Amino acid sequence: MLTLRCDAGSDTRGHEVGSGLFNVDKRGLSAGAVTMLLAALGVAAPGGAQNTAGDDRPATKSANVGSVQGRGFRIGASLKTLYDGNILRLGDGLPLRPGASKSDFRISPSVSAAYGLPVGRQQLFIGADFGKDFYARNNRLDRTRYSIGGGALWRVGRSCSGSISGEYKQRQSLLSESSVQTDNTQRVQDYFVGGECAPPVGLGFGGSISRSVTDNVNPARQVQDSRDWTYDLHLNYGSPGLGNFSLGGGYSHYDYPRRTLFVQSGGGLQSISDKLDNYQARVSYSRAIGTRLSVSGSASYVKVVPNPREVLNLIQLPSGLIEALPNARASYSGPGFSLSAQYRPNARVGTSLSASRNVSSSRNVGARFNIRDNVAGEVTYRFGPAIDTAVGASWDRRQYKGGFATFEEPLVRVEDKITRAYGRASYSPRELYAVDFEVAHQWRSSNPSIYNYDSTTAFVTLRVKFGRG
Repeated sequence: MLTLRCDAGSDTRGHEVGSGLFNVDKRGLSAGAVTMLLAALGVAAPGGAQNTAGDDRPATKSANVGSVQGRGFRIGASLKTLYDGNILRLGDGLPLRPGASKSDFRISPSVSAAYGLPVGRQQLFIGADFGKDFYARNNRLDRTRYSIGGGALWRVGRSCSGSISGEYKQRQSLLSESSVQTDNTQRVQDYFVGGECAPPVGLGFGGSISRSVTDNVNPARQVQDSRDWTYDLHLNYGSPGLGNFSLGGGYSHYDYPRRTLFVQSGGGLQSISDKLDNYQARVSYSRAIGTRLSVSGSASYVKVVPNPREVLNLIQLPSGLIEALPNARASYSGPGFSLSAQYRPNARVGTSLSASRNVSSSRNVGARFNIRDNVAGEVTYRFGPAIDTAVGASWDRRQYKGGFATFEEPLVRVEDKITRAYGRASYSPRELYAVDFEVAHQWRSSNPSIYNYDSTTAFVTLRVKFGRG
């Protein structure tokens, strides 16, 4: 991938400000406000475990988060190109449609703008970006991508803070989970409100509510449309000597409006949409041990309940009559966890390890939800003030529950195992510009095996930055 990026902007003091769709600087904000903002924007932790060999970020994650301090604005432009040896994400056992090519280049020019405005102790922000994806060979996949959104950070007293935000975005997604890259436009609405009262030391509490709406234009993908609500509450305790503890729980409700089910109602049949309820209890801990080592972890218990619990399967008899047979749908319960550690023995070398298990709804595969296990590691080395390098690998397993056949996947997907290895380097002799390189290879081992595939990607990123700050 080749990326050329030019950005310019200023705040009221004449300093250059950060880039992105939502632009609120973390400097000068309480820790609670920053936590709420990152949760609102769906910011993923850095590292090779989060993205897989050229994949777009998940549709419910904001991909362009930057910062504007106080009253300021940001304008920018970028040009990104990606080469992928299997850009269609096509399984080895699936036929290649006429005129299509497994390998391809994707070129994505875009422009963006954002503005921040302080109102007393509060901070307002708004932003938008617009661009298009051009495929050199599979031009039927060409799509406009854009997003627009905004919100506010709020503070009350000395220790209470939070955020409220909303965003609308449209694009074509390139995701390894999909069995084939389809000419489809995906539209997503995300809304968030949350707050936290957390003093630097002692007991605190917080909560949030989020809403996500995902729609697909292609009829073959509309079975993946979803309407989601998520609620979260937690208690925190922080101590410089002991670290930070959290005890909390959450509830998520997923509604798939294009998945029709039949249930018994008043002696007859009634059609309703498929739904899913996800309950979670968790405890987490994090601590910095000296200046070289930091650790964090969480343990959770998850219960996923299909709604309704029993449906009617319609079967046509040889006589031509339709018989409705009751079918109970099983729920799932089990543990989840996350573990991570970062160790930097000196200024040149850094290491990170992570492992996790979680349960989430399924938006790209014919299934009600999936159980995801992930292990990743990375080693970084700095050759000097201008050159950074890294090598890493990750392993990701996704078990699909409540699977069903779709137009794109005639055989029900049961499980994927995706392994990725990569190496990258960055050259930045001065703040004005930088050059990044990365080469990666990934393997997907699936059940059924017709969805197996492997892919090599390579990209170069040229970044140019104008301004101060």
